[in-house]
Amino acid sequence: SVRFTQQLVLFAPQAVSVHSHVQTLLSTLSSRQPILRHLAVSTLRHLIEKDPDSVIEERIEGNLFHMLDEETDSEYVKSYTLCLAYFSSFYAFYLENEYLPCF
Repeated sequence: SVRFTQQLVLFAPQAVSVHSHVQTLLSTLSSRQPILRHLAVSTLRHLIEKDPDSVIEERIEGNLFHMLDEETDSEYVKSYTLCLAYFSSFYAFYLENEYLPCF
């Protein structure tokens, strides 16, 4: 399911709503299989790159920080950190456009 979601995000992002993708991926973040967690995080990062506004509206940052706290594998911690970095940079841009008037 995660691999299929990843393929949809990469090659047919308009086929399914971002909300559906995010819900599928968030449920996979708590999987006992590390590779599934890694796939979910990398797919979330791709979603953030493709449609940051929609992902920001899903309010996933709490889930990512929680999983970062729980993860023990250093390679996967790097994936979570990278995803959070992408999220943070787009979120800062989103807030700037949302709350600062354009002159």
